[in-house]
Amino acid sequence: MEEPFRTIVTNAGGQPGRILAELDQRGPGYGFDALARRVVGIDEVGLYDAAPVVKGAVHTAIASAALALTTDVIVHGKNPPEMFNA
Repeated sequence: MEEPFRTIVTNAGGQPGRILAELDQRGPGYGFDALARRVVGIDEVGLYDAAPVVKGAVHTAIASAALALTTDVIVHGKNPPEMFNA
């Protein structure tokens, strides 16, 4: 997770080494606000962890895949084609 973070900090115009050191010093509950370009308390400014969002996306993807796999079982044609000629 460090390399994507470094990219975000660099793209925001910050120095990744300095920001990482500051986050290590402050500990849990702090993050980097790319818009403000500073380390902030995540609860204070309303930044949220993306993990629940990713978890929700994965759950939705799995549910969609399961639905796609069972669609042919659910949908029955009025006159299905015969597979074998007897």
